[in-house]
Amino acid sequence: PNKSSHNTLIKLIEENTSLKTDWEKVAEINVWMLAGYDTTGYTLANAVVLLAKHPRVATKLQQELSSVENPNERSKSKYLRCVISEVQRILPITASGSARVTGRDFEFFDRNDSGNCGIGGIDGIISNSSNGSASSSNENIKVRARVMCIPCGSNVVVPFLVSHRFPSIFKEPDDFYPERWDTPNDNDNNDKAKAMKAALTPFSVGMRNCPGQSLAMTEMLTALTRLMADFELEVQTEGSFQVMRFIGFRLRATRVTKQC
Repeated sequence: PNKSSHNTLIKLIEENTSLKTDWEKVAEINVWMLAGYDTTGYTLANAVVLLAKHPRVATKLQQELSSVENPNERSKSKYLRCVISEVQRILPITASGSARVTGRDFEFFDRNDSGNCGIGGIDGIISNSSNGSASSSNENIKVRARVMCIPCGSNVVVPFLVSHRFPSIFKEPDDFYPERWDTPNDNDNNDKAKAMKAALTPFSVGMRNCPGQSLAMTEMLTALTRLMADFELEVQTEGSFQVMRFIGFRLRATRVTKQC
C-alpha cells in the first residue's frame, strides 16, 4: 500500500472506490502516465522547435514572461496560452483524431444556390432525421437539398489535423501565428473566437474527452514558463519534418542576461 502522507496520483487512484479491480487501477495509471509523459513530451518538443524557428514569437513570449516579477504568476501569461493553443492547432499529437459511434442519423444539407458551402460542398447544417427538419441560425439561408446522411451506428473519425486547419476558420492555416488566439472583445471577433475554439480539439470533446488534459496543460504551462523566461532558443542543426513531428533538430539555449 502507498504509505505517503501526501495525495499522490498513485494514492488517489489506489483509494478510489469506483475502481473495483487492480486491472482498472492499472488502466487508470496508464492513462495519466500517457497524458503526463508521452503526448505532453511531444507537444513540448514541437513547441520549442517552433519557437526556435520563429524568433519573433519567442522574443515576444520571453519579454512578456520576464515582465512578471512573481515567477509563480508567469504561467498565467495570456500570450503563453496563445502559443500553446497554436502549437496544438498546427501540430496536434493525435492528428488522426478520435473515433465516435453516432447515436442517431445526421443529415447534411447544401445551404446556398452556388453550392460553395464548406468542405466538399457540405455545410454542417444538421437535422434529426426522426422528424426530418433542418435547423439554422440564419433565417435567410434556404436549405436546398440533402447531400449526405451519416446513419445511426456509424463509426466516425474526425481528423484533428483537418479541423485545425479549416481555411474558413483559420486565416493562413499553415502559418504558426499565436496572435490569432488573441482576439479583441467585440461581436465580430467573438464569433470568430468561438468558431476557432470549437474547431480546436487537441484533447477531443464530449464525455469521452482526454481525462488527463488538466495535468497535460499544467505541465506544458510550467515547463514552457521556466524555459522561455530564462533562455533564448535557436536552431543549431536543421532536421526534418516527418509524420507531424520534428526529427533530428538540435537547438542551442542561451541563458538570458537579466538587466538590473
